[in-house]
Amino acid sequence: MKITIDLSTRTVMLIRSPLFYVVGALTGISMSFCLFWIYQCGQQGTGFFDARVILTVVAIWLVHGFYQMVATPVIRQVRQAP
Repeated sequence: MKITIDLSTRTVMLIRSPLFYVVGALTGISMSFCLFWIYQCGQQGTGFFDARVILTVVAIWLVHGFYQMVATPVIRQVRQAP
C-alpha cells in the first residue's frame, strides 16, 4: 500500500524551518526533565503559580501543540485514503 500525502506550503515550511530543531530540543527536555522537575517542586511544596512550574507546564503544552499541529493534516489524509 502506498499513500501520497499533500501538505500545504505553510506546513512544509514549518517542518523545514529551524523552529523544528528548537522544538526537537524542547521535546527531549520536556520528556526527560519537565515531569521530574514538576515532581521535585511538588516535593518541596512549591505552588502551581511558581514560575518554574508554569514554565515546565508551558514547555510540555507547546511541544504537544506543535506536533499535533504538524500531525493532524497527515493523519487526516491517511485516514481518508482508500
